Amino acid sequence: MEGGLLRDVITHKLVTEDHWTEVMLRPFATRDQIDFDKFGNSTATVEPAYDPHCANNDISHGCEPVEVISVDRLVDQTKGPDETAKIAKALLSDSKTGDHVIAQEAWGCIWEEMIVHKRGPKTIYDRPDKSECMLS
Repeated sequence: MEGGLLRDVITHKLVTEDHWTEVMLRPFATRDQIDFDKFGNSTATVEPAYDPHCANNDISHGCEPVEVISVDRLVDQTKGPDETAKIAKALLSDSKTGDHVIAQEAWGCIWEEMIVHKRGPKTIYDRPDKSECMLS
């Protein structure tokens, strides 16, 4: 959200491109395993680094958010349909994806099938003890 500025996903401290790459290659690592300070960086001065796709202008409209989506709102029984509409409108407004978005009349149905009837992929909310998976 900061134009591709690389930050630690837990502490929000600036990180190096090497550390960021390591974290991205280890999606199932624990917080302890990807702790920036444990990589021998606790005393390092970190210069701001940016995602290479942002730095090289690979992203057609830049690295600024088009819309901010809340997962908590997406799975909420009252706010979910509106959050789904935010996703669809963002995709609809993009020239690369706009032609492939289903009709607005179906957005609520898609949300209901995926969230209410759980016909979508499994998420942390489907686990028996989901509290173990939540970030604090």
